[in-house]
Amino acid sequence: MTKKWSSRLTFFAFVVLMVGLGSNDSLRGIFSTIFQEHFSLTTTQLGLIVTASYIGNLVFLLVGGNLSTIKNCYTNLQDWVVGYQRVGGFVGWNGADGSIAGCYVAHNDRAYGAVQAAISVGENKGSVSGSYAVSATSGTVNGFSRISDSALKSAASLSGFDAAVWDFSQAASYPTLKNNPQK
Repeated sequence: MTKKWSSRLTFFAFVVLMVGLGSNDSLRGIFSTIFQEHFSLTTTQLGLIVTASYIGNLVFLLVGGNLSTIKNCYTNLQDWVVGYQRVGGFVGWNGADGSIAGCYVAHNDRAYGAVQAAISVGENKGSVSGSYAVSATSGTVNGFSRISDSALKSAASLSGFDAAVWDFSQAASYPTLKNNPQK
């Protein structure tokens, strides 16, 4: 394969990837920079790809975002989640038919976006129950109850968390899933 066709194939593959990632602005923000550097894309090429990813975003919005249940899971961010719109430390968008239950997000001060950005869910149109977001303040954020880092690490149980699923036995550690412990 010639270098010209190889470059076009790579460019096309990246466009397809960005359309797929169009449902999540934060991933688009992360991957566009990485791919621009890795594939030496021009600003024009990157602009075309980001435009294609926004088309993917529109398609995603037509089918509804999170249309089912996210249950018994956690996110412990070690790096930033950055995007423009609907950026969340846990999920970017929870659609009207979506539900989140029995989940937590730690180190969620690492989510940044210009529009609809939050430490838990960027935009929440669905339901959230028994879920927690580590925060220095009290109250709720898009359905997630704010909890201090120390309170989450020292909890013996949390409302909405199934004791058959969650392990709270590790002192000074975040709860883990019994069938998928942190290593």
